[in-house]
Amino acid sequence: MKTENYPLDYRQPKVIGVCGFGSTGSSAVHDYLLEFENTMEPGRAEFDWAYVPDGLLDLEYHLFHPYARTMDSIIAIKRFMDISETLAAGYSGASGMKREDFLDSVRRLVDSITQASWHWYRLKDHSIWERLKYKYLQKVIMPREKRTKEINNGWPQPLVRFSVCPENFMTVAQQHIREVLCLMGWDEKRDLIVDMAFSSCLPEPSMRFFPNAYAIIVDRDPRDIFIHAHTVLMGRNHWMPFNVKDFCTYYRGLRNSSKREDSERILHVSFCDLVYRYEETTSRIRQFLGYGENSAPNTLFIPELSKANTQEWLRFPQFADDIRHIEQQLPEYLYDFTSCEAPDANAEMFWGRSKTHNFTKR
Repeated sequence: MKTENYPLDYRQPKVIGVCGFGSTGSSAVHDYLLEFENTMEPGRAEFDWAYVPDGLLDLEYHLFHPYARTMDSIIAIKRFMDISETLAAGYSGASGMKREDFLDSVRRLVDSITQASWHWYRLKDHSIWERLKYKYLQKVIMPREKRTKEINNGWPQPLVRFSVCPENFMTVAQQHIREVLCLMGWDEKRDLIVDMAFSSCLPEPSMRFFPNAYAIIVDRDPRDIFIHAHTVLMGRNHWMPFNVKDFCTYYRGLRNSSKREDSERILHVSFCDLVYRYEETTSRIRQFLGYGENSAPNTLFIPELSKANTQEWLRFPQFADDIRHIEQQLPEYLYDFTSCEAPDANAEMFWGRSKTHNFTKR
């Protein structure tokens, strides 16, 4: 890929989403990219705002598919605002962005796409509290409205927002994302490396919201992921099944939902290739992004350290039966280690970013 073929993409600051499937080695690529002078990061929060359930993609879908007339947009906007309250602390805590600044940006987006609003109550569930509110509405509010001819615009009828196919949605959504990235510290002069900015399975839909977006999808041998879950990741909550049969179903299901095809904007990288075929793989990454030679190699990502996170099953013979099952069920996803030396059995296995630093590059 030559620079002159894509001059605008390469000359304009890029948002590079480094994405994985959970413990697949995306931090290694993240660290490698931070070795370049023209890159920065907004902290290490997983910024999944574009595609998280009830996030931007879900909001867009329901606004433009009004199957239930008014209910689609009313409920989608409410859920969008609710999930923003839930996720704001995580996004702000890891980036330095103020929580209220993020929420203000969300409110501006919602205000921009709202086409109508009024007070309305809908029974959300059958809890005692919700049934009492609905009973109060039926027995007190509605008869009073009928008698006085005055509309109730207060409790228990909250303000609802309606929007169907808003023409400005993509424009304001893109403005919102750019604003949030700047609140996180992006100077819009350097390339921004964002952890999990796009869906690893289907990155294209969420990439539309980001300026000059590029995605690097990182994957890893399922045997190493399984062993990592049973060792290093113990006590870190469980985002994957522990039972080997369920694990194979989980692993294949995620990969089956992904195209796994490279393009001008999307590059797939093997964590093991980055470790064992460092020069070849980093050359692919640099060519993909239009980068020159790395002036500070092995300062943040050190392949020798990351070798400890490969061929992990060799250290734990007690999982031999599980490993054989994975090899039988997921043969096309196994990395060929025949030409790779076994790592030092005493080397420290680790999770997350390189042990060589503990800072955020701004």
